[in-house]
Amino acid sequence: MTDRSRPTGEPGAPAPYRIRPTQAADLARLPDVERSAGERFRASDLAWVAGEPPALVESHARHLGWHWVAADADDVPVAFLFARPCGGMVHIGEISVALPHQGRGLGRALIAAVCAEARRQGFAKVTLTTYRDIAWNGPYYASLGFREMAPEEQPPSCASNWPRRRGTAMIPPAAPPWCWRSPEGGAGAVLAGAVLAQAPRAAIPPATAGRSGAGQRGRDTMADMRLVVVGAAGRMGRMLVKTVHETPGTALAAAVEREGSPFLGKDAGDLAGTGSLGIPVTSDVAAAFAEADGVIDFTAPAATAAFARAAAGAGIVHVVGTTGLTDSDLAVLAEAGRTTRIVQSGNMSLGVNLLTALVRRVAATLGPEFDIEVLEMHHRMKVDAPSGTALMLGEAAAEGRAVGLREHAVRVRDGHTGARRAGDIGFATLRGGSVIGEHTVVFAGDGERIELTHKADDRALFARGALRAALWARERPAGLYTMSDVLGIAAL
Repeated sequence: MTDRSRPTGEPGAPAPYRIRPTQAADLARLPDVERSAGERFRASDLAWVAGEPPALVESHARHLGWHWVAADADDVPVAFLFARPCGGMVHIGEISVALPHQGRGLGRALIAAVCAEARRQGFAKVTLTTYRDIAWNGPYYASLGFREMAPEEQPPSCASNWPRRRGTAMIPPAAPPWCWRSPEGGAGAVLAGAVLAQAPRAAIPPATAGRSGAGQRGRDTMADMRLVVVGAAGRMGRMLVKTVHETPGTALAAAVEREGSPFLGKDAGDLAGTGSLGIPVTSDVAAAFAEADGVIDFTAPAATAAFARAAAGAGIVHVVGTTGLTDSDLAVLAEAGRTTRIVQSGNMSLGVNLLTALVRRVAATLGPEFDIEVLEMHHRMKVDAPSGTALMLGEAAAEGRAVGLREHAVRVRDGHTGARRAGDIGFATLRGGSVIGEHTVVFAGDGERIELTHKADDRALFARGALRAALWARERPAGLYTMSDVLGIAAL
């Protein structure tokens, strides 16, 4: 993008400010701008805005190229805007103006800058989302030429930008508050102020009405991590879709199933029981990943290896909860981790990963006179054995003993086996019913026995752990990580 201090053909910022593309040296100042922008809400019923943590510097860095600042006479940023191309449009993710600089037309000038760049690159629309119960937003954006978009105009690939949650209030999904204008300035029918501006629950200081600062500070859009769920029609996939939809800070970007699946074209929300989300299940992995920040993958080993390569190519986070991975599959993940962020774990729950750390510590503390056995039970439909979690616990025990699991694992005992070999790590597998997952590690000594157990009662805990991993990895450098890294318990 051309570096210029004023957007060609659009009004610039009032003196002494100037609008310019954001530079790397500006990034460290932007969280302070955002904090200041939120202070206008401090004395209102929207005080939660002031308490929201600002976007991380790394998050701003990812938008360089579609990121502008308003700088003061000393060239210090006092306001910013970032955007991204989305569904053939350019979507404004956030505008923040520091409190002392509000009311000076900086927000208007920043919007002019993104519209100029959108026009230069041939985009037909510039879009944004905003809250309906902030009273001044409708008239303000109408004055800039925006009008509300009808649901059928909203591109499905950008549906993840809809703000769904604000504090304890939910935006009605039947009326997503999208609006747009042409980069040329003409939007056709302009929205009425009442369309986007429903009565607020409490008065906002009048000085903010119609201004370009905190009234536009909605990090509910671009700050949300846009996630693809692969295997979206499966039992775990549906849980992931539901959890992504319900979790603040995440948004469903796409739902993927294999070519030929009978679920292709069906609404991912309908399958997950959340109600329609306007996101049809697709088999187009490349298109799905291109619109996303990350992918959540509880599929099958061969598919996971392919998704890892695709995630590396797209530069997005890949969270892997797939079990039954072979050494060659893990090698693919390691290779992908050289260019993107991979989090792989045989189990995504906090409790299991804490259990894993404890098993490692106990195995290191107790002597070889304690025999180690790993027992696991799962539902009748599970296809791999031992479970990925059982193998993860076995690996932890082997690490604690400073031995290799491959050389010491005993997965099957049948017939006349003879006495147990010292140092073996045994596995026992049970299958039946609808058991989500139970794991016990037994340390059996002479006259005493220690048992460490975890029981999963709700599949949602794995989904929540996966989302926690994705959000954590979003701001990390490329690498292959585990849930121990995510939870900060690697050294336990």
